[in-house]
Amino acid sequence: MEPPGSVLRELERARETLYTGRLADARLILDALNDSVESEEERLLLRIGRLQLELRANPKMADAATLTEAMQALDQAAAYPAQPQMEALALSNLSIVQLRLRLYHASLSRLERAHLLAEKAGDSTLSGRLLANRCYVLLQAEMYAELVALAEQLLVAPERFEPRSLHHVYNNAAVACTSQVELSSEWSESQALSASPLWQKGMRWHAQALAMAKRENLAFEQLLSSINVMLSAALAGATDMARRHLAELRKPEAAPLMALLDGAEEGCQLVELLLAWQEGRAADAWAALLKFERELNPQGENMRMVREHALRAIARLGLAAGQPEKAVWASQQLLVQQRHHMQALSASLGQTIDDALRLQKVLVDNEGLSRQGNELERSLAQRNTELNLALSRVQAEATIRRAAEAALQQANEELELRVQQRTQDLEQALRQLLQQEKQLALGRVVVGMAHELNTPLGNARMGASVIRERSEELLQALEHGRLQKQVLNDTARTLNECAALMDRSLDSAGSLVQRLKALSSGSVAEPPSRFDVVGLVRSMLNARSAALAARSVDTRIEGPEQLLLDGYPHALQDVLGELIDNALHHGLDGQRGRIQFSIDLENSLCSLRLQDTGRGIPAEDLPHVFDPFFSGQLGRGGAGLGLSVARTLVEELMRGRIEVRSLGRGGTCVELRLPLRS
Repeated sequence: MEPPGSVLRELERARETLYTGRLADARLILDALNDSVESEEERLLLRIGRLQLELRANPKMADAATLTEAMQALDQAAAYPAQPQMEALALSNLSIVQLRLRLYHASLSRLERAHLLAEKAGDSTLSGRLLANRCYVLLQAEMYAELVALAEQLLVAPERFEPRSLHHVYNNAAVACTSQVELSSEWSESQALSASPLWQKGMRWHAQALAMAKRENLAFEQLLSSINVMLSAALAGATDMARRHLAELRKPEAAPLMALLDGAEEGCQLVELLLAWQEGRAADAWAALLKFERELNPQGENMRMVREHALRAIARLGLAAGQPEKAVWASQQLLVQQRHHMQALSASLGQTIDDALRLQKVLVDNEGLSRQGNELERSLAQRNTELNLALSRVQAEATIRRAAEAALQQANEELELRVQQRTQDLEQALRQLLQQEKQLALGRVVVGMAHELNTPLGNARMGASVIRERSEELLQALEHGRLQKQVLNDTARTLNECAALMDRSLDSAGSLVQRLKALSSGSVAEPPSRFDVVGLVRSMLNARSAALAARSVDTRIEGPEQLLLDGYPHALQDVLGELIDNALHHGLDGQRGRIQFSIDLENSLCSLRLQDTGRGIPAEDLPHVFDPFFSGQLGRGGAGLGLSVARTLVEELMRGRIEVRSLGRGGTCVELRLPLRS
């Protein structure tokens, strides 16, 4: 069964992250998968990934327990022949452990098998990486000729590799070329090292590896190539090339990567000593070179390659320094190291033979399993006959079940008809309820309108009544000839006051009617235009600055210098005016405080928030703030239409959203979310 795609994708992502050297990120991905895996196959993939991570994190991890863990994972992976990629990954882990145990032949055998499985799975990336790993094992085994031959075959078709793997092939093959020349007998003679065709091939491959690392921005690989080119150039007497690469490695930006590579700093120190020799400071450089080699000797395997280069330099320069005994001693040390390496190769070959014997035992075991499989097939045939008899009984039961299912289907159809009838009844009831809600809403509007119009119309009627009475009194005084100047002045003053009262009352009633009309977005005849929201808010606050200062109210605007919007600036100005009035008269209610505007661009929407530091809105009133004629100050100057008009303009005209949140004692926040193009 194929593991879920999401788990496979995450494991692949962890593998890619690990390959690029980001160990911490790979560990986070694998840790996150702990609770996601379900099947045995997924758990095995996670186990293989964790072992790969630990091997990369600890270069010295190579003991019996690690070898056992890698072999157990391989045995389990082999049980999934439909997943060759999984077995290839397990083989890759095992080859790394065997390499560190110097079981070179066994490691190469595992890599060859893993490469064939990766090809079978169609994973070209993994196949290329395994071939690059094979080159590295050959280099560690000092099988230089075999590595050069393999590289020449692989580099015929470099497109099969991804950049990092191709760099590894070039780099390992180049090191094999230069090392093979350095170990040859001609190296200690008068013939120049750089004259060797094999050395020239190695330097060409070094140059290609370095150019690729720079082109693909592979920082660690670029550092590795620079170090190898620098060492080879210094040993061959190419001082200009060696010094150029040494200068690159001594730059401050290279220091973090240098610290990650064992022997990098010591390699640079060796090159500096060789350059000092070649530039005429022979006596000082020779003494420093001998001291440098003595300091490297106790550091063991981590500095083996650097110490070998130092010994080769001593063997070559001993005669020129007047100390031939040191040259002989250095050559003997190189022979000792080579003998130890050959002993390790012999042990590796012995281990490989043991593996072959174990393989023969596995083949014998497989033959026994094959015989058991034949017996199992005969047993299954007999079991199949019994199952056929049971199937006949099941078919008879199925006939009875089909009859029962037909009856159940009929009952379901009858039930569906009843459900449809009930649904129609519910829809009719819902329409009636909706009509009642509309009538109730209309009733609330009518009652609110009547309540709000009652006061101004009552005042106008009272003023008209007083005008009529005083007019009648004036006419009677004229008829009887009793008109006095004082009476005329009082009457004129009364008529003027009543007319002013009527004018104010009718103006208030007219304003209320206009605000009621604004509940419909169709009453707005403003064409859309492009305007600056931040500038509009700033101009409104400037226009109201005197009124705000009189109430000791501070204002603040947070947002960009400019935010352009295609919409309705006058309608937005009306909405913001209503919100500012609400903040002053309802939120702050005559108290000192602050009104803050926050303007931002969120997901292609203009977010405009107005927040005051007033008393907030009671929780029971919050669901009704947009209802027409709902006001916390009804009868005290509040008509209850401000937020209703604001919502109509924002949602129906501007196609936006408006939300009101109470912050308790922290005040009220009103947020508008408007599209950039209405």
